[in-house]
Amino acid sequence: MRILYIITKFITLPMAYLKSVWEHVACVMLRLAVEHKECLTMDEACGHVEHKLADKKAKAYFVCAIPSFIMTLAAVVLAAAGAIPLFYLGVCKGAAISSRPGVFWLYVAFIYLGGSALCNMFPMVEDVMQMRAMIYGKDGANIFVKIILFLPVLWLTIGAYLEKYCVTFLLTAGAVAAGFLL
Repeated sequence: MRILYIITKFITLPMAYLKSVWEHVACVMLRLAVEHKECLTMDEACGHVEHKLADKKAKAYFVCAIPSFIMTLAAVVLAAAGAIPLFYLGVCKGAAISSRPGVFWLYVAFIYLGGSALCNMFPMVEDVMQMRAMIYGKDGANIFVKIILFLPVLWLTIGAYLEKYCVTFLLTAGAVAAGFLL
């Protein structure tokens, strides 16, 4: 599974690198020591930055949420910029491709970058598990914070596991293939 994970990170290389940059920025903003500055290593942290675990609840949440939020915005904007013209406005029809091939390939590049961002928008499982333990553990946050953060923490947890087992890559590839076929 690790080899498949690394292959998907290299297929989605531009956004895997950008995700690690945003994680590094979040760690610097939250004053968490970065252990290794390499972004594309040949292990489970490929596309992520290895850092010290947070010592406070807010830091644990924001080190997961900030890069994920930024990558989600990038994914939505880039995927929409490519998918709307190609799939809904008919740029991928035969006559439209032959009359404007440069525009067609630009939209395909937008879809590639948006799909890559979709595949790389979640934090590492270790960060998510530490965040959950700090918020919902024995000495966790108060009940109001637990209620407010329930859906974001659930989203980050499910997404981290989906990314770890390459399901986000398969879902994104399937959605793009369905868009071209339908």
